[in-house]
Amino acid sequence: MLVLFVLFVTLSQTEIASANQKRKYKSKTDTGLRKDIETFAKIKFSRQAEEAFRAVTATLDEEADESTLLLAWVQSGDWEEVREFLKQFEPEGARRLHIKICSDLAFANPKSTMLPQDVIALADASPVDLEERQIAPLGNLLKLSVKDSESRTELLAQLHRGTIRLGGENADRRRTAARLLARADLNSEAKTFGLPERDLRPETVAVENPPPDVPATPAKRTWG
Repeated sequence: MLVLFVLFVTLSQTEIASANQKRKYKSKTDTGLRKDIETFAKIKFSRQAEEAFRAVTATLDEEADESTLLLAWVQSGDWEEVREFLKQFEPEGARRLHIKICSDLAFANPKSTMLPQDVIALADASPVDLEERQIAPLGNLLKLSVKDSESRTELLAQLHRGTIRLGGENADRRRTAARLLARADLNSEAKTFGLPERDLRPETVAVENPPPDVPATPAKRTWG
């Protein structure tokens, strides 16, 4: 497990992009925003070290069903494809599916393999502004992924530059970044984005789970 994690981490972003053979997802429907999220709410999203390494280095069958593709993109860290996929759905449906992905990864056992840049890219994969139901599991993932002062420094530099959903000069995105950092117990860092002391311990937010009659089951994998 440790060897696989080291191998995965040592892959450069360029190598990962090449291994993924970057594509732009094209919707299989052309009739407006989709509502059929229940099919994808059945997926149990996971990203353990061996899954991430296998997904990055494998050749994915592009004719596979959408559930298989979505799981493969999550496991390979192809967050741009995840974002393109989620953009097909009505806003609240897209948010629900994004919450499902974040929550499954955040509370997985064994723990998910995520780097800080993965967490930020997953946050940016949301096609709608982040709310607390998304920030809570993302904060848990960020807490697990920040291992040392070097990764913390790189994380803060990225947030200060700004991303699609977090940080930069935009006041709303700075507040969102601050709340994310607070959720990760990075309180002093959260203060640099303007979060007041009284907000450093946010209230517990319930994590959205699939309905009881919709069991969460792994999607079929079709990697080569």
